[in-house]
Amino acid sequence: GGIFDTSMTLGGKTATTNKADDAFIAKLTAAKVGVWIRPFETTAASDCVVALDPAGNVGVGITFTTSINFNNANNIATGANDVALAVYDSGNVFKYGKTFGDAGTQWVKSIAFDSKARLVASGYFNGTLDFGGQAMTSVNPSGFLAKLDWAGNKLDWSKALVSANGVLPWALASGPMDRLAVGGAFYSTFDFGLGPKTAVGFFDGFYAVFNP
Repeated sequence: GGIFDTSMTLGGKTATTNKADDAFIAKLTAAKVGVWIRPFETTAASDCVVALDPAGNVGVGITFTTSINFNNANNIATGANDVALAVYDSGNVFKYGKTFGDAGTQWVKSIAFDSKARLVASGYFNGTLDFGGQAMTSVNPSGFLAKLDWAGNKLDWSKALVSANGVLPWALASGPMDRLAVGGAFYSTFDFGLGPKTAVGFFDGFYAVFNP
């Protein structure tokens, strides 16, 4: 997955767009021959992250503005940046797609599948972010973790990662017993439930494991 303008060819498959900074996902064989490519018809995408589950389904997380087209239907952004999450099967058949956000700004930075093919996403946000459970609110950039059920119909679990001046998750992995490992950066001090941790410098890194 990634971002492109105008047109792009991968392994003999070509995608075109009339949007600036459109997001895409693609499938290539081991010999780098294109199987399929899908643009999302979105404007000013700033993140496009992908993950595979054991069955070969493709998950995608996109930070987008204006609108995004999952499956011949436009989904309209509600703020400057919104989060889009979608899953396609190995043949590029749409399974589900959701958008999340408000008038503030939201970014998705990493996604993964757990052992039950549930899509997990991490990123950060300003404003209010609701994945279908209890809404999370942030003034400074706060991190988020969210896990959808296998069909994308409901939220299984979510958590806000908050500090005095900002938490920015960048990387996510699902491990044994579906524990979630997340890494990123933070300003000032944070407390994820085991006591406060304070940055040594202006901008420090963190690593945490959660058991949803």
